[in-house]
Amino acid sequence: MPSFQVPSGFSRFLPLAALACCLLLSAALWAQEAPVDKEEALEPFVGRKIVQIDVSGARRNRPELLLSSIETQKGRRLDLATLREDIRFLWSRFKIRAAFKVRNLPGDAEQGLRLLLAVEEFPSFRRIEFQGLSHFTDAQLRRLLEMDEGESPTELTGRHYARLLEERYRQDGYAFVVVRVLPDERRGVLVLQIGEGPKVRIRSFDFVGNKSYPATSFIGFRWNLLGSAGVRNKPGPSLLPFLAGIYSKDKLEEDFDRIETWYRERGFLDAIVELRTLRFTKDRSGVHIVARVHEGKRYKVSGIEVDITPAKGGAKPAFDPERLKKLLALKVGEYLGQEVLDRDMDKIREFYGKRGYPDWERYRTLSRANTLQVLDPSLVVDPEKGSVKVVYRVLEGQKKSIRFFDITGNELTRDHVIRRDMRVHPGEPLNEVELERGRKRLISRQYFGDLSVGDPGVRLRLLPVEGRDDLVDLELDVSEASTGRILFGANFSTNAGFFASVSYNKRNFDWTRPPTGINPIDWFVQLIRNEAWHGAGQTLNLNLRPGTKVSQIDATFYEPDVFGRQYETIGMQLSGQRQLRGYRTYSGDTLGGSVIFDRRFGTDWKVSAGFRIEHVTVDQVRGDAPRIVWDAEGGTEMRSLLGRISWAELDRQPRPTSGARASAYVEYAPEWLGGQSSFYKVGAELRTYIPVYEDSRRRRHVFNTKLRLDLGQGIDGSDDLYLSKRFYMGGQSNLRGFDYRGAGPTQFRNPVGGEVRFLGTAQYIFPILSTRYEERFEETDIVRGLFFVDAGMLGDSFQDEQFKDIRVSTGIGFRFLVPGIIGGEGLPINIDFGWPLRREASDKTKVFNFSISFGS
Repeated sequence: MPSFQVPSGFSRFLPLAALACCLLLSAALWAQEAPVDKEEALEPFVGRKIVQIDVSGARRNRPELLLSSIETQKGRRLDLATLREDIRFLWSRFKIRAAFKVRNLPGDAEQGLRLLLAVEEFPSFRRIEFQGLSHFTDAQLRRLLEMDEGESPTELTGRHYARLLEERYRQDGYAFVVVRVLPDERRGVLVLQIGEGPKVRIRSFDFVGNKSYPATSFIGFRWNLLGSAGVRNKPGPSLLPFLAGIYSKDKLEEDFDRIETWYRERGFLDAIVELRTLRFTKDRSGVHIVARVHEGKRYKVSGIEVDITPAKGGAKPAFDPERLKKLLALKVGEYLGQEVLDRDMDKIREFYGKRGYPDWERYRTLSRANTLQVLDPSLVVDPEKGSVKVVYRVLEGQKKSIRFFDITGNELTRDHVIRRDMRVHPGEPLNEVELERGRKRLISRQYFGDLSVGDPGVRLRLLPVEGRDDLVDLELDVSEASTGRILFGANFSTNAGFFASVSYNKRNFDWTRPPTGINPIDWFVQLIRNEAWHGAGQTLNLNLRPGTKVSQIDATFYEPDVFGRQYETIGMQLSGQRQLRGYRTYSGDTLGGSVIFDRRFGTDWKVSAGFRIEHVTVDQVRGDAPRIVWDAEGGTEMRSLLGRISWAELDRQPRPTSGARASAYVEYAPEWLGGQSSFYKVGAELRTYIPVYEDSRRRRHVFNTKLRLDLGQGIDGSDDLYLSKRFYMGGQSNLRGFDYRGAGPTQFRNPVGGEVRFLGTAQYIFPILSTRYEERFEETDIVRGLFFVDAGMLGDSFQDEQFKDIRVSTGIGFRFLVPGIIGGEGLPINIDFGWPLRREASDKTKVFNFSISFGS
């Protein structure tokens, strides 16, 4: 950050400095680095013969014992170093704080030196006892103070502990705490009596002088001081005062600093925030805070320059400053803002990083002298005009290439699994951007580390090559993780009903490494330790889901590099499943499997092709079932070829806020494949995510659209598209406000689906409640709201009159993400309320749709 902070608020830190001095002094007393009276007063007497030593202040220890224990004795010469050692010894042996003083009158030292040993005794006790505890337990305080059970505390020890306790209590909101040290010599106990007082919570936090920003705003939709500036301790809801932040003088000062920094990051370079009034309630359990804000001028950018210092020995920079200026988002005439400065510095780092110039801030193992540094911009301030000139500063360093690429820590994971994700090669110019992408790809695989404790398990280092500033060695160190999980869960949705689930998910699977031995217990131990079925980067998923409406068992195996090419790989997925589902007029039993090959092109495109075979049994057909159901009664085997192409360019997954993704598919089941039903199906889908607004907490409001078109038809003598291959509308997944399969053509008031379907959705998604987890810069939305409009058309052809009967619905929805219940991102809960705007008489509506997923 540019160094434009103004030291006007420095006086506020004087009490903190005084407290720090007190703590340092108490530590000094605790270690008994005691002074020798005043050495400058004793220096004139160094070397004089000592003729007498008297003792004062000794009540528990006989003076004769003390005098016989020290090196300074009657008849010896005065030596300051000996005095210091004697004082240290008296403390360590007797817990006595001592000082030597000269008792001679002026001019009376010629005949000999008379000394006074003044002592202050601190008797030791058997133990420390706490009284008045409520906020902490006895065990918690002993851990907090790091007390040694074997120590013999003194009253001085107690005073030290009392100061530490008062400081900790005040941090927790107990502003009126008092800790008294009460020696109980009869019992040999040192009592620390704690008067905790009330826990003080912040009832109100107001500002005066804040002309540009309000103190608060409705759920953070506007920039505001308490929310946007990251104030940690603030009032809670009036009806829920126990949710209010606690009052701590130190934490209040930290919040003032946050507000000052926030102002200055937005161009108010002279901003100062200070306490105006502090008013406690009568019972002292609450406090009303009023702070004064001196905003000062808001500075505008008057000029922008890029100053590039070439590498050592270079005649000129490798890149023209004007070329870099074109990358910058900051413009002349705009208000200065730290956020745009940070983005611009990141753009400069990315520009150089792609071209072989690694950033020293990220790779500090390299020599600072010959490595890229993007320094904080220099700000040339003109207070009179309220303007600032910004100079971006770049130290280019030396362009570098990779000499060696070494991988360590992969005791069980095969080397090529890691290299295919990193996509860097020795001899190539170093591309820091691709290096970071590779690191993120490895982290996303979850083969290494433990994300639940913030350890990604993937560490990159660039090591200098002696004598070659243009070369580096790349070292990648990983920590093997447990990649197999058995999950037990339950799920519910208004479409599929309730079903339990038991799943085994294994990442980094290796089918060529089975367990050894014949003991099943040993097999299980080897699985837990990643010694079996582990290390090739494959994926295995096994799922069992018995339910009230739908029951399913499935297995999926995925090999990302089936031909062992390492780069430009082709993946293979093998899957099989059986599903039992009850419908209103019949029951369906589907048994099938597929093999699919896929290939990625760059980071955005993916193409796949495969083959599927499935056997569908339709039975328990009711008398009012549509003709299409009766035609499918019994067993039918289908064999089809599959193709799919997809593209995605999103800012993040899941829950993207910007970008788009599109896909198209084809399923072709000709008669010559040997199936009993011939057909084709094609379709395409486009989803867009457009950020509309970013609130004061950098949470985005997003306009999301989805368009989907599906088309199918029977071929080679098959008149209709088979029952399970037809398209339907209605339900939470495609047309809210209608029941599952409740919209579209019917026969005997039961759905028959169609061969052509169009679906469209437009929804506005906005944050309601969010939080920031450790190790994450952005907030995670815990509760999101949305307004939606859904539309759909369904029929047997584009010319079908029923296809022209469009259905439209609108409504609201909520998306909950409950943290801490299951692994990964959390527990998803989806709730939608939809109302049809346009419907047909035969349609079945449903206002409320709900889905929740535990485990799986």
